[in-house]
Amino acid sequence: MPSFQANLYTTFALTTLLIRIIGTLIYYLPRFTRPHKTWTYRQVIAVRLYSLGLNHLTAIQYHAPKTLTPRREGDRFIIISPPDTTTSDQLALHYSRSSILTSVPSISPVPIGAVWHPTLPSSKPARVVLHFHGGVYVVDGVRLNINGWSPRILSDVMKSHVMLPQYRLSMEENASFPAALEDGITAYVYLLENLGLEPQNIILSGDSAGGNLVLSMIRYLVEEKTKGTEALPLSAAALLWSPWLDLTENGARKVDQHPRRWWGIRRVTPMGWKRGHRFLSPLGNGFRTLEMPIFLQAGMEEVFFEDQVAFVEEMRRLRNDIEFCEVNDAPHDIFMAGNVVKLEKEAEEAMES
Repeated sequence: MPSFQANLYTTFALTTLLIRIIGTLIYYLPRFTRPHKTWTYRQVIAVRLYSLGLNHLTAIQYHAPKTLTPRREGDRFIIISPPDTTTSDQLALHYSRSSILTSVPSISPVPIGAVWHPTLPSSKPARVVLHFHGGVYVVDGVRLNINGWSPRILSDVMKSHVMLPQYRLSMEENASFPAALEDGITAYVYLLENLGLEPQNIILSGDSAGGNLVLSMIRYLVEEKTKGTEALPLSAAALLWSPWLDLTENGARKVDQHPRRWWGIRRVTPMGWKRGHRFLSPLGNGFRTLEMPIFLQAGMEEVFFEDQVAFVEEMRRLRNDIEFCEVNDAPHDIFMAGNVVKLEKEAEEAMES
C-alpha cells in the first residue's frame, strides 16, 4: 500500500501536471534555454517529459505487479522454470553451497516470463541476444507496450532472435539482489539446456540497470570458472547500453539530490550489504572477463558518462577486450528511449556499430 507521503506527492503531481507541462513547453521555446544547443525543440520536450514521468514513478514508488499471463504478446510470451537441480549435479552444487546465488536465504529461484522478438522461434535459433531491460531495478518491463521498439531494432541489426526475460524487480517482496541475478541465470540456462544453444551463439545484453545485471552475470560466471566450480560457460560477448555502474551514495547523488528518489538502490541492496559491493557497483570493482569481449555504448550528455568512461579505462587496465561507443549529444539510455526522445537514428547507429 502506498505511503501517506507517496499519496500526498501523487495528489500534488497530478494537480500541478498541466501547469508544469505548459511551463516546460513555453520555457524551452528559445534555443538558449535548452540544455544542449544541438537539440531540437521536439527533442528537448520529449527528454524533459520522459524524465518527468520516470521521476514521478520513482517518487511515488509505483508498483505494477508482473504476471505470467500472456497478453498481446501471444505465443511470443513464454514461461521459464528455474534450472532443475535434480538433473544437474553442477547446478545443484551451485544452489546447495555458499555462493552469491545463495547469499540471501529468503531469495530463491522462481519461474519467470520472457518475450521473444521478432517471433517465437519455430526451431532452434542460430543465435540469440539475451537482453535485460533497464528501470533502476524497480520499473519498466518486457511487455510490447513498454519495450517493443528497441528489441525489434536490435533483432534486425543483429540478424538474430532477441529474448527479454521478465526478471524480478526489487520493489517486490523478497526480490532484492540476488533475485535478478538468479532470474538471469534461469534464462541463460534455458537457452543452453532447453534450446540446446552453444554459448558462442548467445550474446548477453542490457540497458541501464539491465547492463548492471549483465555485468553481475559475467562476474558470477567468471568467478565460478576461476574457482574451478563452473556449471555454465561464458557467452560469446556482452552489449552494455548506458550501463548503471555505481550504486554507492556518490553515484546516487549524480541522479538526484533528493534521497527519496534512491528507491531502486534501497530496494535492490540486501539488508546489511554495502552499496559498493562488487556485485552491485561494477565501477571500482573491475575484473577480468577471461577474453569475453564487451561493447559499451554511452551518451556523452548523460549523467553517468564519467562513470562509464572510468569503467572502460578500469577494465582496459585489466587487459579486457572492451569497445567504447560514445554518442554525441545523447542523454541516458537511447537504446530504450531513442524513439521517445527522438534519437532513433543515433540509437540505431549505435546498435549497428
